[in-house]
Amino acid sequence: MNPELELLRPALEMAMIVARQDDPPRSLQPFLRFTKLPPLALSAAQAALEDDEFRQRVTERCDEEEVGRAGWLFLTRPDGWADEFAALVEDRRERDDADAEHTARRELERAREAIVELERELADERRDRAHARAGLAERDSELEVLTKRIADAETAVALAAEERARAVRELKEMERRLAQRTEELRAARQPDADVVAAHDPGFVEDANRLAELRAEWQQLAPLLERLDDLLSEHDEPAPEPATGRAANAQRRAVRLEGGLVDGTPEAVRWLLGRPGAVALVDGYNVTMTAWPELSAAEQRGALERAAERLQVLTGARLVLVFDGDSAGGTAVRSAVGSAVRVRFTDASTEADDRILEMIDECPSGPVVVVSSDRRVRDGARARGANVVGAPEFVQLLR
Repeated sequence: MNPELELLRPALEMAMIVARQDDPPRSLQPFLRFTKLPPLALSAAQAALEDDEFRQRVTERCDEEEVGRAGWLFLTRPDGWADEFAALVEDRRERDDADAEHTARRELERAREAIVELERELADERRDRAHARAGLAERDSELEVLTKRIADAETAVALAAEERARAVRELKEMERRLAQRTEELRAARQPDADVVAAHDPGFVEDANRLAELRAEWQQLAPLLERLDDLLSEHDEPAPEPATGRAANAQRRAVRLEGGLVDGTPEAVRWLLGRPGAVALVDGYNVTMTAWPELSAAEQRGALERAAERLQVLTGARLVLVFDGDSAGGTAVRSAVGSAVRVRFTDASTEADDRILEMIDECPSGPVVVVSSDRRVRDGARARGANVVGAPEFVQLLR
């Protein structure tokens, strides 16, 4: 604002007070109702005070203390007042300029500080982004390594599974041939059949090959189990069983009662003792764990005898599932008076797949699947069966 008006403001406001009370000058009448005087009203009051009679009326209503030195000089106008008034106005202008400069400097300093702070925040953000990009790059690299490891492991599992299937096929074929050769020798009723068999080149060759296959099987089994563990965290969940199975549509795994620990012989015995319990046993998976040194036929016999003892103790219905017997035996076999049943799959079906099918065929009630094969275990859980590993089941058999 004009420094002159600022100096005269007390006197000009007094002039407006006097004008509101009695006989206001015509030039001030538009501003009489203003509570706060704008610069235009102040300029009008300054012009109105040029009238000697009105200025005299205002002077009589105030003193120098009320209107300040400049206002008093303007109202009373003693000799030389104009020079003193001009000096006061100039001094006020210089002070206003100094205040304005000081204010501008402070605002400039605050702006600079704000710029510095923004630059610091920007630097921090850039640094955080750089760290984030570095972290993302590192995670991408780790993900790439893990993806490659998973792909390599999946390839190894596929190759090992193929090798396992090949070994099983050869093992079964060799056992069949050896059994056939042994039966032929016995049928001939030669008193020294065992001696002849031992000196028969074909028999000896087949027996040696069978021993090699059994050794390969024992080496493959832990490898497959290790690969299963490696991929277990990355595999997708086992698919849900297909709909339309009325017998077990609502089947749920049995919860262990308090105090029992999953995977212990006590927990297995308790599960098999549930009313109506059915145990589907992956035959060779169990026998290769319990009696790897025996022939396939001897393994099956040992498992049947042990299963019969276990059935008497628990009351469960036990079904032993094998990948076809050595002589292409019947699909279902059970000893007279025994609740233990033995099933053999045909050449086109593995015991793993047959066990999963049998879960769906069982009536509603507890179903316990005994196997350490991950595919069988995952499929059994998806179908609502309880799962027991071969080592835990073998502990119970003994």
